[in-house]
Amino acid sequence: NSKIMGVIGPAGSDEVQATAPILRKAGLVFASGSATRVSLTNGSLKGFFFRDVPNDGVQGPTAANYMFEKLGVKSGDSVMVVDDQESYSTGLADIVGQSLTGKGVKVDRESISQKDTDFSSLVAKVTSATKIVYLPFQLASQAQLFAQQLQAQGKKAIAFGSDGTFDSSKFNVNGSYISFFAPDVTTIPADAKIVAAFHKQFPGATSPFGAPNYVLAQMYANAITRACKDNKITRAEVRKAFAKVSLGSTILGTPIRFTANGDLAGAKFHVFKIVNGKYETVA
Repeated sequence: NSKIMGVIGPAGSDEVQATAPILRKAGLVFASGSATRVSLTNGSLKGFFFRDVPNDGVQGPTAANYMFEKLGVKSGDSVMVVDDQESYSTGLADIVGQSLTGKGVKVDRESISQKDTDFSSLVAKVTSATKIVYLPFQLASQAQLFAQQLQAQGKKAIAFGSDGTFDSSKFNVNGSYISFFAPDVTTIPADAKIVAAFHKQFPGATSPFGAPNYVLAQMYANAITRACKDNKITRAEVRKAFAKVSLGSTILGTPIRFTANGDLAGAKFHVFKIVNGKYETVA
């Protein structure tokens, strides 16, 4: 369809990797509000792929630093890191493991399948020296089961999920933590009007992944307006204009602009604690 000038998405890193050759061949700019794999912005897709969320190279150290600064982890302690064998999970687990090892933490690296539901054998390996069990899963329901089984066995280690587990309807074990690539826009005073309008149109709905994509739609509108100044438009013009878009304020609470390789400039991850089943921003 020659009328399509840009794409929002794909959502996941695997999907971005798979569709990139097709979208690039078509000359389309494509931007994700949730794909976080570091290698996606290594320069191979420069000028075509963009994202307005931080990559896992930011998430890993953020989680590790929070464990040290706020959760009492210190050199000599143990942290269990469990991946789910998918590329997103293993890549993020590697980064967190390396960050912790660099701080003198003993990392117990484990792995599960996305089909697993019984984690009793892994939970049994959690000792009194294990302060955190880091769960960079893609399924929030598995993080829920793992955290519940930790508590059932009387383990004191804290469950700490990643952005793939950010779903309060499926992962809500009190005292657990989650790192996520975007803020909770419902807590930003300046967003009150748009949040109220969203809830009026979609009663009871939550969309933590929606806000970054909303901002991408704004950026596309900006880029297309620029590209249409001569009353003509091409995909090449949109790609060039999109790369240069800079928004001084957004519903994410921060300005948005891209680096040369398509990453979010000044990116940072956010940390949430589960309190009475709700996600509270703590960092």
